[in-house]
Amino acid sequence: MKQALQTSFKHNLFKIYQSFLMTQGFIEEKKPKKSNKISIIPLQPFKSLTLISHLILISLSPLVMAHSSGFSFVELAKKIEPSVVNISVTKKSANNKFFLAPGLYVPYTPPPISGSGSGFVIDSKGLIVTNTHVITGADEIKIQFADSQEFYKAKLVGKDDLSDIALIKIKPKHPLKPVKLGNSKDIQVGEKVAAFGNPHGYGHSMTQGIISAIKREIDELNLFPLLQTDASINPGNSGGPLVNLKGKVVGVNNAIAAGAQGISFAIPIDNVKNILNDLKNHGYVKRGFIGVLLSSAKGGSLIMDVVPGGPADRAGLQAHDLIVKFGKTTIKNSKDLANAVAKTPLSKKVPVKIVRNGKEKRLFVTIQLRNENSFNFPKPLSKRSKKKGIKTTLGLNLTNPDPSVFKQLNLPDFGAKHPLVLSVDASSPAGKAGFKSGDLIFKVNGQNVSKVADFKKYIKRSGGNTLNILRYHHLYGQYLAFVISLP
Repeated sequence: MKQALQTSFKHNLFKIYQSFLMTQGFIEEKKPKKSNKISIIPLQPFKSLTLISHLILISLSPLVMAHSSGFSFVELAKKIEPSVVNISVTKKSANNKFFLAPGLYVPYTPPPISGSGSGFVIDSKGLIVTNTHVITGADEIKIQFADSQEFYKAKLVGKDDLSDIALIKIKPKHPLKPVKLGNSKDIQVGEKVAAFGNPHGYGHSMTQGIISAIKREIDELNLFPLLQTDASINPGNSGGPLVNLKGKVVGVNNAIAAGAQGISFAIPIDNVKNILNDLKNHGYVKRGFIGVLLSSAKGGSLIMDVVPGGPADRAGLQAHDLIVKFGKTTIKNSKDLANAVAKTPLSKKVPVKIVRNGKEKRLFVTIQLRNENSFNFPKPLSKRSKKKGIKTTLGLNLTNPDPSVFKQLNLPDFGAKHPLVLSVDASSPAGKAGFKSGDLIFKVNGQNVSKVADFKKYIKRSGGNTLNILRYHHLYGQYLAFVISLP
């Protein structure tokens, strides 16, 4: 069938070329009187050579067309598989005691916890890209190539929680074959891609599909907007490459939509390339901040408060300024600003357009290195903590601003001057409304509050309360403002 199609294609293409050559005077058509056959006669010797070259081009055209769009999936597998690794991680369990009877026990060590993932080689000396969540907490990391039963021990070079990208390294016995990193900025919906990895422990697997969508913003997963694909990605695929038909990596397999089929996500490779040098040279990604507490507002990002002595404060920014442009980026909401700041090189002086009291103003802010290098979700206070807080009828346990509490909750203290939520009763009105430990309450029913006493003063006992809160977003490294209504 394939051969017949190629023959038909060549025949049709030949007819087109023949017509073209006749109009250009290369050949003429001659039909003898007593014959139905048509002869093609070259008009000039040197033009005969041109005709031959055209005919050679015709004979090769199916082969050229077959490769103009890239590799076949069979060829792609042969090209990429040598650069893909299976990753096995183990985490040692703490020693424990197995109780036989009161006062009697035997030492007991549970078996180590194991997990698996994928990665891919980016240089011949042993650097491998994977996901941070694949290797986090691992006491031992081992990798295996498709063509070998041997396991290599890997060490962590650097990791970034915000982008979920990690860099590990092995000591290979011979130079490795690295993948080629492509560009994700030009990728289009509908492009064919293949996902490589170690799904459910079935090592060195390949699945194929298309790019289903681009720029999927899923804040809970990643700082960067993700690529969506219907190429099958399963647990164990995390960290593997998403490759186009040109054999270039366009994404890093990252996540799947729970309860759905054919909805998977990958981290765009352009974002990965931007942080590789930091991971290699520093072990973490150096990101900046400007020191503001933000709230989205119509037409931009509204500054709720400014960190004393921070970059924004030194630049002259004030509370209630509306930031509408940061450098060359138009700001439509707080996430736009947080993203723009995170992507700006350290120490760079950036022009900022603001609206203050109805008038536009231009200031310059210098990006400063953020002090904290780890970004974690707020954690509950230890049971041994002496900080009890003040309980309210709404189900909130509040305390006045205290640096020690910020530290215990694993939150950065940006000089906030508002009541802090220590804990929330999940079954209470506040719990059902979405309050979380670590929230800062800066307004109650339109009134500014700086301490718990203010909260009690302005809260309505009869219900119908509106509270403005600041919540730390670990991906952006910023406090963002929200409004919560309580019945």
